[in-house]
Amino acid sequence: MSNDDLKEFAERLKKVRESLGFNRLNFGKSIGISKSVYSNIEAAITKPTFPLFLNISRVHNVNLRFLLHGEGDMFHQELDADVKEMLELFEVPAIRLQVMSDFNRAKEVFKPLINFE
Repeated sequence: MSNDDLKEFAERLKKVRESLGFNRLNFGKSIGISKSVYSNIEAAITKPTFPLFLNISRVHNVNLRFLLHGEGDMFHQELDADVKEMLELFEVPAIRLQVMSDFNRAKEVFKPLINFE
């Protein structure tokens, strides 16, 4: 991640935090890091880790493509009623769905960088 990319990411992260109504302390806590670590990320001093990207997406339903590239909606849309009904019918555990969802989001965003095949 270049310095310019890091600055752009930091601005998008700040927009996400502010749109959710969090201060730096509470947003950092929500994603499992301290205020100082979060502040350094938002100030483009510290590069975020891959697990942190996934955690921000999972905890706050943030679109990884928006977070990394500024593309698409800031937040993911809710699953439609038909998909929810099918998942309940097949009794897919919520944690398994979350893992599958996190992997698919990561795969989509990082596909140019990582060979998933």
